[in-house]
Amino acid sequence: MRSLSASQLKDLSCSIRASLCCRLPPPTTTSARTEPGQRSSCSGNQVFQPGRINMLDQIHLLAAVTVLGVLEQAYFLLQVIYARRRFGISPPNISGPPEFERIFRAQVNSSEYFPIFVALLWQAGLFFHQGLAAALGLLYLYSRYCYFVGYRASSSERLAPIYFSTGVLWILVAASALGLLHFFLSHYTGLNVLRLLAA
Repeated sequence: MRSLSASQLKDLSCSIRASLCCRLPPPTTTSARTEPGQRSSCSGNQVFQPGRINMLDQIHLLAAVTVLGVLEQAYFLLQVIYARRRFGISPPNISGPPEFERIFRAQVNSSEYFPIFVALLWQAGLFFHQGLAAALGLLYLYSRYCYFVGYRASSSERLAPIYFSTGVLWILVAASALGLLHFFLSHYTGLNVLRLLAA
């Protein structure tokens, strides 16, 4: 029986690690070598993970909308800080001129609804449809911006945007519920609800 060289043993070890980590079929030869300019699949923690790319494809739009939502919340908070400096109202005081109180209330109301929005956004995106959930998320963020700007100008101008954003949340609720129902029924009973609705 011919003994393997050190280079062949190293290649064999790399092939076994790639097969175990990536669930790839074992190599047919024990002397597979890396071509010049090609990254080896056995370089520490750089083992190829095919499932990672597919997972990111399913959540990248949701992540982008979430970041935009966080930035919007930061903008609202900065507006409250500027209003405090403008009207000379130091924390923890929350009362002052009507202009300040409207800005403060608009920010508080938006922050109260933000966790609900994020939870529904991700549930609808993961269990129903990522693109639809992301589009609804953008509509919600835009309506929230209109709500803040309108409330800052006048109490009455907040009504149309708040009604619209609430409607978007209800659509996300429906998409989340339908997606979860489809998942549980298909997972435990094999019944495809979405296919039945499309029929």
